[in-house]
Amino acid sequence: MNLEYTIRDLNKFKKNTFKYDIVFWYCHQDAKLDKENSVNPLDAINDLKSQGFKVWYSEDPLNEKLNNVFKLIKQAKMVLIGISDNFALDPKCLEIFEIVKNIFKKSYLLVEFGLLKEREWLKNPNFASVCADFRVIMKNPKRYKTKIVDLIESVEKIVQTDHKKESGKKNPDVFISYCWANSHDAIKKGSKATKKSLGWLDPRSLVKFFADNEINAWLDVDNLDSTTQMFGEITKGMNLAKIIVACVSDEYVESQNCKLEFRFAHISLKLPIIKAVVGLGNEWRKNEIAFLGSNYPEVNFQYETKDSLATLLKYVKTELSKLKSNKNDDAYDRSISIIESNNNAYQELYELTQRKFLRQLIQFSDKNPTNRPYPRLFFLDLIDEKRFKHFKYKSDVTETKSSETDDEETERRPSSQMEFNEAKNFIICVRPMCEHEECWHFSDLLVLYPKILNPNCAYLLRIMTILRNGSYSNEFGVLFTEQGKKLYNEIKEKMTEDSTEISDSYNSLRNYFISKFEEDDFYFIEKDSNQNFFGLKKCELKNGKILWLCPEHAEKSGGKIISDQKNSTRNQYEQEKNKLILELDQVEIDIF
Repeated sequence: MNLEYTIRDLNKFKKNTFKYDIVFWYCHQDAKLDKENSVNPLDAINDLKSQGFKVWYSEDPLNEKLNNVFKLIKQAKMVLIGISDNFALDPKCLEIFEIVKNIFKKSYLLVEFGLLKEREWLKNPNFASVCADFRVIMKNPKRYKTKIVDLIESVEKIVQTDHKKESGKKNPDVFISYCWANSHDAIKKGSKATKKSLGWLDPRSLVKFFADNEINAWLDVDNLDSTTQMFGEITKGMNLAKIIVACVSDEYVESQNCKLEFRFAHISLKLPIIKAVVGLGNEWRKNEIAFLGSNYPEVNFQYETKDSLATLLKYVKTELSKLKSNKNDDAYDRSISIIESNNNAYQELYELTQRKFLRQLIQFSDKNPTNRPYPRLFFLDLIDEKRFKHFKYKSDVTETKSSETDDEETERRPSSQMEFNEAKNFIICVRPMCEHEECWHFSDLLVLYPKILNPNCAYLLRIMTILRNGSYSNEFGVLFTEQGKKLYNEIKEKMTEDSTEISDSYNSLRNYFISKFEEDDFYFIEKDSNQNFFGLKKCELKNGKILWLCPEHAEKSGGKIISDQKNSTRNQYEQEKNKLILELDQVEIDIF
């Protein structure tokens, strides 16, 4: 699967991963306020439910057990926080908010309730980091109709699902895992075959065979193909099925997607598997799939035999009867297990997408050499003036040091900073990121980016698409704040006007960052005297990978720090000089 298909898998898979769209948490006291001067949170909940959202909320927040709340939050796509003065004074509400924001790192949206003209919660230090976050203000009953529309639109953009579509299909009893190269029907429609890929049985014919025997089976024939398989849809079908029929073959074990399906069924879902041997080869028996499936029943369909289909049917019915006898098992625990397995599979797919994208960026950067090592991963951030005050301007620091030996004081301000001072609320900037695969996040350095440039949009839209699918989305204000949404729409619009290749788009943005850095036109947070300006360390991991990591992840990884970036420019020049001297020594030129 290439990167585009993997990104599409994430979008598709994410829709089927969670039990609830929303967990709505509010303070019980806000539901008892004067109706003429406040909005009842329960009214907003009911209106969200009427729009088709699956909402969990507690009718008695005061006595609701925290463990139950946390379990349900894990099963939700997002959390609505009913912020208010009462909320800020309630220890349980504060604990839930901290868990959502800092531990679970769930997508959340603030909805402000409470009496009109009362906003003491803004003074609470627990909310200092979110005061500038986008929120829907629901305090005035007279404006409720307008505000509920705003809330619904905001939730839809985060949840990213179509609530009008309800599946009326019966869950499959059997999921058929197969390779398209083993299907006669697929070959007739254009798929490629090998010399030994076509045996007697076409796996696609099993759907009708099972249907004739009143067993509902599912396989990817209508919507998916062997090169664009959407793992989210595949995993959904596997989670809903009771049994897996794996049509194993030489081609099957060579397919990364087929092997992924088999491992997922065997290791994660622990579903009963029946092997149906198709095609004409037997090299698959030397593969890990044969080892994993050595204890599963097997039926051979390579050549026509009288009893093979009847034997397969017998195996399937036996497994279904076992499951039926255990139908009184705890259904709730089963559903939780499915959800957790799906969540794990989704996280694995997300991390795979990140790794593929980063590998692509490394290739792009390697083809665009620089005088010194620079990070490879960049993204946009929105900085308000309050946060901006924590950053130091590099040229100011340099000038301060030089002024100690220079009597004449000079005043030099960068053009980018002049543009920032004219902004009202926030500034757009480019920031390098830690490349740790479990959590991409910003470093302590930024370069001002006063205008979205058309050539950069292909890269920016690609990385935005990936990050919007992650569980760390709330760390990136550009994704979910109102200003960020406008920026996203601007990038999409400019993308349609520009035909820059993704590699050129990426290098254009990276070169912009590098040029600003080399001119000392950047801002940084200096946490200690040994901190490099990037806030990142170039590390060689134990598996040989080279990543730019924040100090915390660099330490945890146990990798080797390749160089001190503060001195790397000088080191780079020294290396180049030494290399040149060695090459000149080996060349004899008579110049006389």
